[in-house]
Amino acid sequence: MNLTPYETKLGIASVTRDNDSASLQLPFLPENANAVGVLHGGVISSLVVSSARAAALDPDEAGQIVDIDVQFLNPVGQQTLTGVGEVLRSGRQLSFVRVTLTRDDGVPAAAGMVTIRRVDPNQADQAVNPATATIRIPDEPAADRSPIAAFLENQSFTGQLGVRVLEMKDSRAVLDFPYQPDAGDNRGNHHEGAIAALLDTTGAMAALAGVEPGNLQASTPGLQMNFLGESAGSRLAAVGTVAWQRDEAFLCPVQVFTADTGKVVATGTVHYRIAVRR
Repeated sequence: MNLTPYETKLGIASVTRDNDSASLQLPFLPENANAVGVLHGGVISSLVVSSARAAALDPDEAGQIVDIDVQFLNPVGQQTLTGVGEVLRSGRQLSFVRVTLTRDDGVPAAAGMVTIRRVDPNQADQAVNPATATIRIPDEPAADRSPIAAFLENQSFTGQLGVRVLEMKDSRAVLDFPYQPDAGDNRGNHHEGAIAALLDTTGAMAALAGVEPGNLQASTPGLQMNFLGESAGSRLAAVGTVAWQRDEAFLCPVQVFTADTGKVVATGTVHYRIAVRR
């Protein structure tokens, strides 16, 4: 497996591959943490994606992630995380991969399912009916956005990626993510793990945009997403809303698209939890 610039940035240290399985190790780095000092959910999703790729694709093969489904089981503090991908079935084009992430104390951190499609690396990304978004994306953050927005931008992981919260109000959030090479794959696109991190963060901000700031305890129990196209190095934007809420649980649909053309590159739903600390 040839590591991408994004995987190198995350600090993935070793890759072991054996037939239809692969094992990756990710030591804890402070720059991958969220505001409370544990591994950001976007980093965990990224390791799920990379573990699946390593298991399903030979080093000289190219592939696109079709969909991912991740459940976050336990937080990861200053520990090494091991991701194991196991191919459950592989056809001519599609592979279905189960991924488990385990902390170095043996506690499971996350579980996921990933579908990967093999592609010709020399063929341009083509969709028969490409989806487009028609939402206007502002150039600068809105003055009336939630005060939580600045808190997010100062987090280690999202801050280093350059993610900005442009709007955050009334259970709706708009974020942007300029392309930078160390968030990319080996083809000049945003890495799918980086897109998953943007989607996760946007869903979280949409949920938090509908609650009063305070002594809150928040986390992402799970996310599901589909990848519809490549970013081609364009600035990305994401819009999230709250579709359903009951007690502490929020379901937040998110759409990720190129800010200049509106080409949709991913859609998904974030299950977010917000509780008041007692």
